[in-house]
Amino acid sequence: MQGFNAQAVATVDQWVVAAEVTNRAHDAEAFVPMIAAAKANLRRAGERRWVRTVVADAGSWSTKNVEA
Repeated sequence: MQGFNAQAVATVDQWVVAAEVTNRAHDAEAFVPMIAAAKANLRRAGERRWVRTVVADAGSWSTKNVEA
């Protein structure tokens, strides 16, 4: 549907660990909150390993996101 933006965070094994649909047009604004949601969901599920690598498309690029 036009006007909405969907974001998902998945593991290497393709398990979706966070998802959100918003009306924000730019992906970069969702990057930090989605990574935080994924980390929180993994902790709640009992995962003890750290999130070490994040792969995102160019729409997520911003200096703030790289520093995060």
